[in-house]
Amino acid sequence: MMIIDSGYGLHFYMFRDERDRESTEVRIVCLDENLRLVHFARIADTYRGSLDEHAAEIREAVGRERVKYFAIGHRLGRELSSTYENAFDDDSEVIKDLEAQGRVFLGHQLHGDETWASSGPMYFFESYFISENVPRILIIPGPHPFLDCTCAYCGPREEKRRAAAALHAGSEGPLP
Repeated sequence: MMIIDSGYGLHFYMFRDERDRESTEVRIVCLDENLRLVHFARIADTYRGSLDEHAAEIREAVGRERVKYFAIGHRLGRELSSTYENAFDDDSEVIKDLEAQGRVFLGHQLHGDETWASSGPMYFFESYFISENVPRILIIPGPHPFLDCTCAYCGPREEKRRAAAALHAGSEGPLP
């Protein structure tokens, strides 16, 4: 399962394919509460000047189950100009509405021919004040004792496994 923990991680995911360098399509990345990728989509062929012009498509993507964080980006089809900040649309009504519902907007990204810019974080999310609830990435080297490890990763996972086993106790199907 992919975890995206930085603005450049979002950027690489949205604009990873150089073959469509001329494309100006609008893309969205949606993450769950643990920064795991939930949904990626191309929501329009070209940016229409405001995120509100794409409100229905944005709401549909962000309205999926488990989406907590999202970012939107599009290619410019040219290099960024010195006035690129004017292209960000973080104050749009659709963004305000989704944030009022508890979603966290991680920014509007612009991709020029050679450079990129973001109204949100460009580096690790933990380096920015986004929300005190943004998860932090933790690396726990193995090995881990099978079924007995209580580290920050294995403990909650084992609790979920045991809860699922208890739910399916007595059923005839395989465990999830």
